[in-house]
Amino acid sequence: MITVLTTYRVTKGQESAFEGAFSQLQQQVIAKESGTVAFQLYRAAGKGESYKVIAHFSDEAAMASHNAGPYLKSAAKLLFSACGTPPEAEIFQTV
Repeated sequence: MITVLTTYRVTKGQESAFEGAFSQLQQQVIAKESGTVAFQLYRAAGKGESYKVIAHFSDEAAMASHNAGPYLKSAAKLLFSACGTPPEAEIFQTV
């Protein structure tokens, strides 16, 4: 199992746009990626601009397939445009 934790810092006032773009992406991921076990957005309590996406993939091939998806590329433009800085991603493997 591969887990990716991505941190987004959303520009104040862009929260709804960011959440809407993620929701559309999440629907595509769930419908099209059997190797994506979970794909969820979290918002930090008390810090409205801080978001985390936790994605669980069955293996490296599933993660690579997710990253190559055309719907991910178009959603990334919308997600990134709502952020003041580039997202930070960390990849974890089950121990």
